[in-house]
Amino acid sequence: MPLPHDEPAATVSIATDTLTILRSGVGDQVAPGLDVAADPDGTTELSGGIDPQQAPDLTERWSQRRWVRNGWRLLVAITGAVLLVTCSATAIGIVSAGDPGSTQNATEVPLLPVAEPPAPSVESTTGADGVYPGGAARPMPVTVRNPAGTPLEILSVRPDLSGVPAGCPATAWEIGAAGQVPAVPAAGQATVNLSVALAASAPNSCQGVKVTVPVTIEGRQGSDPGSAPPSAKPATLAATTTITAATLGSPTAALTVHGREISVQVTKPGAGPTPASYQVTTIAPDGRRSVLCERTTGDCLDSGLPAASGHGYLVTARLGEHWSRSSTALHAWTPAPAPQLAFSDSDRPADSALTLEAPGGASSYEVALYVDGSSSPFHTERVPAGSGADLIVQPPGLRPGRHRIVAVALFKGTRTTSGTLRLTVPGGGSSSDPVTPDPPGPDLPTTPPLPEPPAPSAPAPAPVPVAPPA
Repeated sequence: MPLPHDEPAATVSIATDTLTILRSGVGDQVAPGLDVAADPDGTTELSGGIDPQQAPDLTERWSQRRWVRNGWRLLVAITGAVLLVTCSATAIGIVSAGDPGSTQNATEVPLLPVAEPPAPSVESTTGADGVYPGGAARPMPVTVRNPAGTPLEILSVRPDLSGVPAGCPATAWEIGAAGQVPAVPAAGQATVNLSVALAASAPNSCQGVKVTVPVTIEGRQGSDPGSAPPSAKPATLAATTTITAATLGSPTAALTVHGREISVQVTKPGAGPTPASYQVTTIAPDGRRSVLCERTTGDCLDSGLPAASGHGYLVTARLGEHWSRSSTALHAWTPAPAPQLAFSDSDRPADSALTLEAPGGASSYEVALYVDGSSSPFHTERVPAGSGADLIVQPPGLRPGRHRIVAVALFKGTRTTSGTLRLTVPGGGSSSDPVTPDPPGPDLPTTPPLPEPPAPSAPAPAPVPVAPPA
């Protein structure tokens, strides 16, 4: 029977009083007084006085002892291996501790997860409001946090514009990383600045649009920037950014009438981006529109207008190639033409009737005659559109003294006055002193003259009627 570990049996040789055992262990005591000592050649010597007749007996005793001792060693090794395998299987959940065959009393030992380094994260942002076509790009900061103990190298930043509305397509947006993309240090954070802008060709439907754009940040975790050792692994971060485009404010304008000209003075909107230019459009009474000034940044003059006519205007702010915002409709009217007033008998004005000439205008208007600044006319006449009026008007009865008569054309709140006629009514009789009328006033809206203060208290003569001309 071979010894454990296939170890060959010891052999004994006797030389004088030394027993040599080949391939034996070192430090074993074979018999009382016999010690084992190793030689460099791999043999073991027993010393201490050997009787040659004892050699066979010593050889057998030595072999039996070696077999028993090596067998115990093998048994201990096998038992330890079985215990190690059993404990390992229990730890990883392959076997359960408890009564064999029973699942009720079994205690499951969970598998302990392998510790992973904390994953980096990125914050979603809201901002970059007020972008408009052709305007400066707005910054959009995105904060990347790296709780791991190794740096994070950012390789790319990719916005996804596939979900933007059709009215403001991806071609209208200009979004990308602004400047150099930073590396995120271990247990630190860094900011990636996105640049957000609208192209000059962005359609008008982009005004006020609010879009949410997913942003993917790809990097490499666990390596120094610029290197890629085998230990580095890719990292992909996802965030969203919300962007709101600007809205043009409504422009306004002031209309100023100068006779037969109307000046449109454009005013910048009170909110929103500053328009690049303005378009002024006229609105005809039937609703037809025509461009008066294509692109202006100041005043727009509408000249050569007919008298007594109404005009509508629309001011449109423009920005980029397509953005626009219009004002509410504005209206103004040119005044009626100035009437002409004269005495039918200039040699005897106190006894003369009045002749009134009212030129025609684009619309009908009224002419009112006043004496001495009275607030109530003594005569009114309706002048039809497109044709004038020539008529004789009898003046009222006037007391002796100096008097003034004026004609006023009234149209849509505008007032145009004639020249003033002056005459003197003599006390107790007619006067033949000719009176030259004042030159006609400017063709501008005016107010009727204020009434003169009353004359000093004195007995006033009875009114003298003015006879009609013969």
